[in-house]
Amino acid sequence: MKKNQFVGVTFVILSIFLNITVAYSLNYTINFTGSGVTTPLDSVIVKNITKGTRAIIYGDGILNLQDEPNSIEDVTSNDETIHIYQDGLKGESILSFYAKKMGYVQINAYNLNGVQIAGLNTLVQTGKNSFELSLPKGISIIQVVGNEYKYTAKTCNFTGSQSKPRIAYILSEKSTSNGSQKSKNITRTNMSYTANDFLVFIGKSGNYVTTITDIPTTSKTINFNFLTNESLDFVTFSDGIIPSTWQNEGWKIDTYAFDDNNCITGDPNGAQSIITVQKTIMNDSYIEFYDCGVYSSYFNSDYYSSFFFIDNVSAIPYYQKVVKSNWSEWKQRVYVVPAGVHTFKWVIETNAFYRGASLDAVNFTPTPVLATISTINSSNIKANSIKTGGNVVFDGYSKVSAKGVCWSTVPKPTQNDTKTIDGSGIGSFTSTIENLIPNTIYYARAYATDIVGTSYGNEITFTTPLPSLASLSTTLVELKSNSAIVSGDITLDGNATIIQKGICWSISPNPTIDDNKTNDGTGTGTFTTNLDNLTPNTTYYIRAYATNLAGTAYGNELSFTTPYFYTGQNYQGGIIAYIDGTGQHGIIAAPFDQGVNISWGNGLNIPTGATDSLVGSGLNNTLKIVNAFGSGNYAARVCYDLVLNGYDDWFLPSSDELEKLYLTQEIIGGYNGSCSSYVSSTEHDINKGFERDFFLSGNGEAQGLCRGWDVRIRAIRYF
Repeated sequence: MKKNQFVGVTFVILSIFLNITVAYSLNYTINFTGSGVTTPLDSVIVKNITKGTRAIIYGDGILNLQDEPNSIEDVTSNDETIHIYQDGLKGESILSFYAKKMGYVQINAYNLNGVQIAGLNTLVQTGKNSFELSLPKGISIIQVVGNEYKYTAKTCNFTGSQSKPRIAYILSEKSTSNGSQKSKNITRTNMSYTANDFLVFIGKSGNYVTTITDIPTTSKTINFNFLTNESLDFVTFSDGIIPSTWQNEGWKIDTYAFDDNNCITGDPNGAQSIITVQKTIMNDSYIEFYDCGVYSSYFNSDYYSSFFFIDNVSAIPYYQKVVKSNWSEWKQRVYVVPAGVHTFKWVIETNAFYRGASLDAVNFTPTPVLATISTINSSNIKANSIKTGGNVVFDGYSKVSAKGVCWSTVPKPTQNDTKTIDGSGIGSFTSTIENLIPNTIYYARAYATDIVGTSYGNEITFTTPLPSLASLSTTLVELKSNSAIVSGDITLDGNATIIQKGICWSISPNPTIDDNKTNDGTGTGTFTTNLDNLTPNTTYYIRAYATNLAGTAYGNELSFTTPYFYTGQNYQGGIIAYIDGTGQHGIIAAPFDQGVNISWGNGLNIPTGATDSLVGSGLNNTLKIVNAFGSGNYAARVCYDLVLNGYDDWFLPSSDELEKLYLTQEIIGGYNGSCSSYVSSTEHDINKGFERDFFLSGNGEAQGLCRGWDVRIRAIRYF
């Protein structure tokens, strides 16, 4: 090792055991006192809501708020306090401390952000006790809480342990002293703090607790006025057991399981882990519940899934915040709970992994502060619009009355500039900023307004592009004699919102929106529309169009010629009632009825063989009926003998052909309005034929028509 390296290492090692004066740009000293129904302080939990960190100060401990904290200083050193010895070769340390009494001790190791990295709860003897520390590289804070004693110290690991972080018990040496310490142990706990950070101080004394919120601007003494309310508990799992403090506090462990990293997880048999407790809340209170999910090596992913119930009802938080690190997720949830006896239940899903949890009943009315909000990065940037938004993660303990996004062409826009209004309350929201100027630099920030004022999220900047014409295509979907179905597909909007789209058409090439057109809305994608009232046997030209800030773009041009024939056309002695798929053939209906009160048969109950129903079978059915019955005055014979408008090839329609007449009855006309039944040439059996009630919907069916039943008839012919 070089000389200068050795000197540097020696200085760091000495700083572990000696007080060192360090200059900070911000350094506040916070002392704590108690008053009210009880005065001694057991502990103070400090939560930095802005940074999502926390620290614990025990007894007469002092809090140092610093912009760059680096240690916890133990101001005493004697045979009955605490020592840490570094083993540089192994990357491990030996922790030794004096236990005043036999009993359980809780040893926790934290990093400088207040995040626990290892812990142990175990039984120790009176006297000196030693433990092996396997900790990550860097400075760690060690806190020891035993039976009537508390210690805090720091250690610096230069190489880092090769094994996972842990604390292991080595040995105990019985005391030869009178069991009392030679000097009082006062600890100073350093906590990272930046000006305007929002802090929550939870003071505990026996079964009493109170909470104070503050944004410190100088050194001060914080006094906790303890009221009649119960402190619940804070626990951390270790050694694969539910802590005894929970069971002593009345928690009921229904089902649970641990993994190899001492994390509570779902039952191995697939059930949830369920832990419940019943507590008496003396006053209407805020109940704060924390749980800490961890990274799961088994699943090689983060896996957090837990639920909190109050009186067996899934509780809705008054406030919620999530803080993530590279290995854990702390979730803070605050609930409003009235005074009385309540049951609290923590449910951990199968395969979820949790390292610890806390539950505190705090009797306080929080001091409103500015809400905390972040700005969502811009997306879908167009020449005249973008999409962005924000997320109100903390309401500042008062209702967020308005939230949205403000923007300007100069930095740090405020709500006095142009803004959106996107509702109220906490949570995320999206905003569309419109009417922007192309090729312009803009600045935007999300904002949230509460009773204190308006807070702003991080500022984003973006440049609107120049617009261009859209890209689109045209497709002919279906062609009819006097109409067509056409679609368009806009694939690129040209960096500007599509404000109108549709199909334009003309009998001349290159139609534009100045010719005939449809209006089919806005935006990109595929759309389909109908072109109606076209002229038969006519050539048309069509193009899809799309209009944006740059102008109107057109798709590829298509042309088609409408068929000559169309339904309702007068043709070859009658009116066209149906056109087949070729567009060249179909059915012509006589323009009026051929009779009423005419029997389907002539009284002979014999089969005719006229059983076909399809379109195109009516003529063959009619010939079979005439051949079977011969001469007479019956439906098929009347149509067979008909000569109308120079044509003599009329016949009685089949049941499917009769259905075509039903579907076009308003176009053809001439049907009787009082008698609704028309007969077909399709025989049902030797006693019945098929008819169609033109006043009912549906397909033509056998209506139980006897051959002697008189009905109306309408002749047809083919073309």
